[in-house]
Amino acid sequence: SSSSSSSSSSSSSNQNVRELLCCVYCGGEFPIHQLANLLVLSVRSEIEKHYLGWCRCVDPSCGLRTRQPLVKHNQIRCPVTDCKAKMEEEVSAAHLYTQLKYYKSLFDVDSAIEVMKEAKEDTAMNLAQLNACKMTFGKVESIIQSFLDKNEREYVNLQSLFSFLETK
Repeated sequence: SSSSSSSSSSSSSNQNVRELLCCVYCGGEFPIHQLANLLVLSVRSEIEKHYLGWCRCVDPSCGLRTRQPLVKHNQIRCPVTDCKAKMEEEVSAAHLYTQLKYYKSLFDVDSAIEVMKEAKEDTAMNLAQLNACKMTFGKVESIIQSFLDKNEREYVNLQSLFSFLETK
């Protein structure tokens, strides 16, 4: 009887995950591997845009878009003669990092459980659903984490930050 209860709990947890991964309009199932692939493609697209290095003038009347901005007085200036505005990266390293953190937060089941506990919404059914999703969503979260691990903004190099304190 214990094996039947474990198989029924396994099938109910699979059912919970399926309910969360279905279209709200047609009810069609959305496979988790397809979702993971879409996320990877989206992240790679953002990384590619970042490394292309496009800059855009912040002045809406100018709107120049270039990969060769004019650097003057440690600021990126618009190279258009009459324009005195600054240029901004279209996809900055900070934007890329924020996007990766957002994607990770979408699949962070542990944080969702903590939020539910703090909000006193930790009903057995809700926690059971989240725990059922933990393994499935954890795989997607680990994919995003692998991109974050490669991102230079994830960690601060304290040794280089405080290198001026070293005595010789």
